[in-house]
Amino acid sequence: MSVGILIILLLATVRSGYSETEVRVLFDLDGGIYSIRPDGSDLTQISDPVSANGGWDSAPTGSPDGLKIAFTYQPNGGDYHEIWTMAADGSGRAQLTFPDSFLGDAAPVWSPVGGSIAFASYVDPDRASV
Repeated sequence: MSVGILIILLLATVRSGYSETEVRVLFDLDGGIYSIRPDGSDLTQISDPVSANGGWDSAPTGSPDGLKIAFTYQPNGGDYHEIWTMAADGSGRAQLTFPDSFLGDAAPVWSPVGGSIAFASYVDPDRASV
């Protein structure tokens, strides 16, 4: 049996200041979020929570208007995940979910017009109520 690693790169339209819109590839590596042009040029580190606070950013996805990035954040020492957003340049980090379960929330996806974010939420069946 062979084991492989699948890396999914998400194309996002990212706006930088008042410059023209450009297509960027967003990806996570070693706890940080990066962007790069499709031709492989202009690699840019957007977040570095590992050095800032020991956390881990992953699963970045760009908003349809290119102004924000939603991502999964795992706090240092935490066994759970949270959904956060930030501006396309990495500023203005904001926590969106506050999970109380062991695994938390992950895999954010923007709605087509960018007004909502869907995500997977892992709920402990022993603590869930209907």
